[in-house]
Amino acid sequence: EEPAPRGPARPLPSELAVRGNARGNHAEHSRCFGDERTRAALQELRRHGTDALIAHAQRAELRPFAPERAAFLDTETTALHGGAGCTVFLIGVGRVEGEDLRVHQVFLRSPADEAAALERVLELLREVDLLVSFHGKSFDRHRLHARLCLLGFDSPLLRLPHLAEVAAADPAGP
Repeated sequence: EEPAPRGPARPLPSELAVRGNARGNHAEHSRCFGDERTRAALQELRRHGTDALIAHAQRAELRPFAPERAAFLDTETTALHGGAGCTVFLIGVGRVEGEDLRVHQVFLRSPADEAAALERVLELLREVDLLVSFHGKSFDRHRLHARLCLLGFDSPLLRLPHLAEVAAADPAGP
């Protein structure tokens, strides 16, 4: 059963598009980063291999991965705690496409958009072998997983290997 809307959705900025799927509508912005700096970073990742990144993060259990099979994840939420009252209202999913990085930002205009937005995120995570985030291993993936389960979706988020960059960036280690 779909949740009842809590009021009219606000007008969207011009760069956001309303998209629909079987569960309703959500707002989405997609941007391709094909600039010189992004391409250089992706070339470095391919040149040194993902095994160097995994070793730096001290995650020996992770296997080398193709950058195209990774999803870079970030969220914004209504609270810093878990539970039913914490809604994920903005979900960013980045995927490598050839020499570029495409970032999809899926946005809830109202709580009624949540099921459609989460279905879109699951579409973006198809064919993903690894999640990469900054704080996502301890926060983002758990908030998304909870919302997916609450709405009856089969969540892959806790099954996917996860590389948290906060651990890789911390000189003290994970």
